[in-house]
Amino acid sequence: MKPKLLWAIIVTFLIMGGFLAAIFWVALQIFGITGLPMIIGIIGFVGAMTLIQWAISPSLIKRITRLKELKDPEIKEMIQRLSKEAGIPEPKLYIAPNDSPNAFAFGRTQKSSAVALHKGLIEKLNKEELEGVIAHEIGHIKHRDTTVMTIASALPMILFYVVFFGSMMAGGNRRGGSGFFGAWIGGMIAQFIGSLVVMYLSRVREYYADTHSAYLTENPEGLANALNKITSYKPKPSPSRFGRRRRKNPNENMMKNFYIAEPSKMKASGKKARSSFTEIFMSHPLPEKRIKNLRKIKI
Repeated sequence: MKPKLLWAIIVTFLIMGGFLAAIFWVALQIFGITGLPMIIGIIGFVGAMTLIQWAISPSLIKRITRLKELKDPEIKEMIQRLSKEAGIPEPKLYIAPNDSPNAFAFGRTQKSSAVALHKGLIEKLNKEELEGVIAHEIGHIKHRDTTVMTIASALPMILFYVVFFGSMMAGGNRRGGSGFFGAWIGGMIAQFIGSLVVMYLSRVREYYADTHSAYLTENPEGLANALNKITSYKPKPSPSRFGRRRRKNPNENMMKNFYIAEPSKMKASGKKARSSFTEIFMSHPLPEKRIKNLRKIKI
């Protein structure tokens, strides 16, 4: 694993684990639990939350994205060849019935990992571009950051519930809407901080997966062109039966850290570049920066 990526992973889990431990420590103090039981409780709580997320995430991802096995022989050959060249076990291959051009990798370990392609991605990309995207997802598996994101992606929500219910319990017999509102605000702040940390890790891993794709395929332009098409995608409005536009698919927001491009931030690389400050609030680097970095790579 690359040093910067490894460092980002360590920092993420130190911050998130420390945050969870501190919150749980406060809750234990409120109930008068100290000493060794307190330490065991903190370790057990953080460990249990992490283990549960690691165990159930792959099944949950497959369910919410409605994945089915992809049997296309050409794409199957492509993933067999690229995974062999990358030196990893061949990942399972799935297709998601989604018109947006996107892809993601997930799994508990390298051996149990999978690559999922959206129907829209297969329809909109040519062979070289599709190969670049698959090599990018194999890069995530190679670096083992799919496992890390499987765990980390749930931590902001865990923080929200821990702070929310902890604040409500700490309030004791306090009644009225002020106690609930304060707990909710505290939970949202905790979730926001956690999300910023996880998004930083997500951005770092995307750059490494892009670079891996460029060298594995020996064709940086393939992924660069693919990213240009992916981030230029504009979904057509889909009116409901009553003439109103349907809301965005909530599953896309839940999955944004896994996708090759963040659905809500898709943007054509040819448009005016945004300030790098906006990257702080994104799960992926700015598309124009990713494309520029890829085109700097000389094979």
